[in-house]
Amino acid sequence: MKSLFLSRSFREKAMLVLFLLAIVVVWANSLADRGGVISSEYSSFGLLLEEQDIILDSEEEIRARMLAGVENLEPQRILSGTRLVSELDSMAQRRQLSREINPPRSSHGAVFTFHSVNVTIRQANIGALMAFADDIQARAPYMGLDSLVLRADTTNPHQLIAEFSISSVELAN
Repeated sequence: MKSLFLSRSFREKAMLVLFLLAIVVVWANSLADRGGVISSEYSSFGLLLEEQDIILDSEEEIRARMLAGVENLEPQRILSGTRLVSELDSMAQRRQLSREINPPRSSHGAVFTFHSVNVTIRQANIGALMAFADDIQARAPYMGLDSLVLRADTTNPHQLIAEFSISSVELAN
């Protein structure tokens, strides 16, 4: 290999050395990038472990607060996914709102099941929407307003289109 290199002209030797140097620079840059990613993941993992330690250290306090909260819940007011949809439909009907209610999405946990429903209300005025949002807030903690997006109706700028994301909590079986 050495004799092959030495038998080349100066120009070829210089180009070969520059080519190898460029490969080394690209490789070193890639290695440094990967090292930075590994370092940031390692530090975020450390923060996650610290957070988990804090949670585990306060397990008894969290459990006591959870049990106290569960004791204050009235079982007849807890909403399943279908009861949530039914309740939202009757609230919107009381306010005479044109609505589209999507089927509930459920997330099951060890103690609670969380239900989430999207409601789209078209051609509504701000007063009716605020009253509907107040109706939802009045059902707390059994029903909660996660998000609300308002935009003007393109067919009538004096009317609004509202997209509500509403959730409820049910005790898991």
